[in-house]
Amino acid sequence: MALTKEEAERLLREVKATSDRSRDAKEEANRIVREAAEARGNAVQAALDAGLPRELIAVSAGVHRNLLYRIAGKTSQQKKRN
Repeated sequence: MALTKEEAERLLREVKATSDRSRDAKEEANRIVREAAEARGNAVQAALDAGLPRELIAVSAGVHRNLLYRIAGKTSQQKKRN
């Protein structure tokens, strides 16, 4: 299949544009996930600090109670990095 110069340029522009959009979408998704994880960690830590039973917090979070400190700990680790 022989392409004209214009057609080849158009196709390459489309590749670049869609690649840029894909990269931007991935960066935005990662930002949203980081923010949600931080909010979750803060909420778990606040519930732990308030003395709520770990089992109740775990049920609300939808995780095993052994994961609560890991979830809460991610928040403090993220703050140290920033």
